[in-house]
Amino acid sequence: MKKTIALIIILIISNIAYSQQDVQPDTSQNNSGNNKSKVNNNQLIIETGYSWGIGEWGQSVFRLNFINSLKFSCYSVGIGTGFSILNRSQNQYDNIRFNYQVPIFLDNRVSFSKKRIRPYLSFGIGLSFVSHAMLADLSLFINSSTGVSWKINDKVSLIMAIAYESYNVKYDHAPTRLSHSLGFSTGISF
Repeated sequence: MKKTIALIIILIISNIAYSQQDVQPDTSQNNSGNNKSKVNNNQLIIETGYSWGIGEWGQSVFRLNFINSLKFSCYSVGIGTGFSILNRSQNQYDNIRFNYQVPIFLDNRVSFSKKRIRPYLSFGIGLSFVSHAMLADLSLFINSSTGVSWKINDKVSLIMAIAYESYNVKYDHAPTRLSHSLGFSTGISF
């Protein structure tokens, strides 16, 4: 299972690296005087953050997400993956079987402005491989965030947001419980 997860992550990262290459438009057939020399609608988003567990079964986690998306005027849609590690010092239950998770999700983002500082809202849904000991379980994964994106130049933006995550967690001698967490997220897009 670990080899499968590693292969999926490598394929996604190689796809992200390939898609970040600049695309040259074909101007041989169109001499309309278009001065744009490069067109690139792909966007790579790298986010990291910490979330505190909320509710009775919420778990605190450190996370890192990579999202490769197609960017339109004020909307982007893409595929994301990441890695989250349980903060054991914040865990109130000794019988939790969750150490880390690897989510794969569809990410949707809407910007509410085209200015330099743009408020945005994102929603992601997918599956998460939740690992414990030598076993792994598949769980529904939901994440969302709201924040601001600060445009540094034409290609690079800084991101600061409040993030929410939800997924299933298994406990020894207890049924599966839904974990909710709320925290902060920072990142960069280019």
